[in-house]
Amino acid sequence: MNLPLARPGARKEAILSLVPQCRLGAEIGADHGLISAHLLRENRCGHMVVSDISAASLAKARRLFLLHGLTARAALRVADGLDALCGLAEKPAAVVIAGMGAQSIAGILARGSEAWDGTAFVLQPNPDPPYLRRWLAAHGFAIEAERLAFEGGRYYVAMRARRGASDYTPKELLLGPCLLRDKPALWQPYLRWRRDCLRAARDTGPQTAWIEEEMADEAGDGPDRL
Repeated sequence: MNLPLARPGARKEAILSLVPQCRLGAEIGADHGLISAHLLRENRCGHMVVSDISAASLAKARRLFLLHGLTARAALRVADGLDALCGLAEKPAAVVIAGMGAQSIAGILARGSEAWDGTAFVLQPNPDPPYLRRWLAAHGFAIEAERLAFEGGRYYVAMRARRGASDYTPKELLLGPCLLRDKPALWQPYLRWRRDCLRAARDTGPQTAWIEEEMADEAGDGPDRL
């Protein structure tokens, strides 16, 4: 069969855009497997290792791949985190871990350090991207790309990281080194949202000041515009 896949929302589009083209990719915590299915259908990944700790969740992915004729290109594994990659003849060039808490993602990476070298990790934490950036920087990762998405009234940040040297400022760890550099279309509303969240938490410290400084620079009021 070659039925059309359900169109991904903005969050999944952001994740998909960060996955490099490769012979073998992997998705950890795949649930229904829609991200993996799109990576296969778009030929961004030749084959996928599709993993979830829940056999029931993985059964949904199996049905999806069968329906869309992708079964031969997907190896489904019930496993905990990066244990899904054990015993493979070829290490995946890209690993997606998305839609879970930042601390959960960091825990998965910490327990699978043998998979770190040479792998592009596409990560999408819900919520707390700053926590994940701090963890990555502390464990020898460099963040090479980031994406912003807005869906269902919420902002999402996706990022791609690899092993490498990094030296981020506290402001970069809060707002994202690549987002600060690229200033995507959603940048200003995202900054306002982050500022409002900090204000609601009665946080009037340096984080709020950094965000307001960035907003002023973007509006043309910063010292570099004088």
